[in-house]
Amino acid sequence: MMSDIKEAASIIGSEIAAASQVLCKAIGVDAEISEKRQKIDPEIRKITNLTTVEVIKVVCHIAKSHELIDVFFSMTEEGREELVRSILNGDV
Repeated sequence: MMSDIKEAASIIGSEIAAASQVLCKAIGVDAEISEKRQKIDPEIRKITNLTTVEVIKVVCHIAKSHELIDVFFSMTEEGREELVRSILNGDV
């Protein structure tokens, strides 16, 4: 009986440890996305000839999508500028 309790406790402990790892990864991803979101506006403002309204539209569009945030930050400055133009043209 005691060995059954120890085994059950061991299994529960393993499950809790696995769940904790998943939760930590999820929190880390959210923190990373939040950090990147804060950097979108300054990066977009580096592009010349954009109005404030255009900057707001693009920042809001990019910030809505985790995937688009990752794509944006993986691009060169030229690629970012093309992406911004595509968003403003309604192509993305």
